[in-house]
Amino acid sequence: DETGKVDQLKSITKSLGIEEYCTWLPNATKTESDQCLVGADILVNVSDHIQETFGLVNIEAMANGLPVIAGDWNGFRNIIDDGITGLLVPTNFDASLLDGVNLESIAVSPSAVMGLDFEALLAAMQKLGEDAELRIKMGYMGIKKVQEKYAWKSLAPYYIKLIEERLELAKSTGSRNGPRPWASKVFSHYGTKFLKEKYTVCRGPIELENVIDLVGNESVREEMIK
Repeated sequence: DETGKVDQLKSITKSLGIEEYCTWLPNATKTESDQCLVGADILVNVSDHIQETFGLVNIEAMANGLPVIAGDWNGFRNIIDDGITGLLVPTNFDASLLDGVNLESIAVSPSAVMGLDFEALLAAMQKLGEDAELRIKMGYMGIKKVQEKYAWKSLAPYYIKLIEERLELAKSTGSRNGPRPWASKVFSHYGTKFLKEKYTVCRGPIELENVIDLVGNESVREEMIK
């Protein structure tokens, strides 16, 4: 819990009167994580991080027979088959806000540029929470997909091919020094919808001034205040 989010979440659950239903495991051990997966009914994983491009926890949950509710995010959508092994929740993302920004700094406040459809998230959680038969069906399909696609015997040939291709590419291209591509081009496909010119920003634990320091754009400030 390097970011101190657990204390924030505890405060929120207390204000909502649901703290007795919540258990917190910051910096969980591997054993604790495994126990959670074995005892759970659903995994909800809606990461909005530009550094999160796969989501191993999704694979671990599916291997344990859990349906996954995940944000429709780069990598996540390639793992979860919407309506089959879990449910994907739409996201809005404006990658153009990343242009000219130190990407390491934006990692601290990813919600500054990404918004999640919370109504769709709640609907997905209610749908799976009330339908044990559907959870079991999706869980079974998740196990099947993990065994077929993500077991090491399936992955190993692809890793070998990838390494061979990268070696050949490195030999042929020489120096990699050159202009860096715009972040908006690199990350534009991460969300469900790529927003342009009209900024949609989700309020969260991030301070407004921190966002302004990152993007340095008065029009963004005006949109956020609205």
